[in-house]
Amino acid sequence: MQKFPELKNGHVALLRAEFKTGAVLDEQFNPVADNKQKIYSLYKRPEDAFAAAKQMMLKNPAIECVIYGPDEEVLYYLTPQNITHINQAV
Repeated sequence: MQKFPELKNGHVALLRAEFKTGAVLDEQFNPVADNKQKIYSLYKRPEDAFAAAKQMMLKNPAIECVIYGPDEEVLYYLTPQNITHINQAV
């Protein structure tokens, strides 16, 4: 699996997974099978990553997303059930 990226200047990383199984997905929503697949998408601000995650989940409610800060700190865990509630806090 891809190594966690080095994040600087407030950047964040977004990871996608299947909601029911927890299987990690690459940027094309394929299950991760090798180290060549890109699993993290980088964004300059948490708000940008949140907006991207919301769009993904609206198109495909079978996925969940995790937004990470530096040192793999979980900033947001987004599921089809909590996306609306968290949206009000962002």
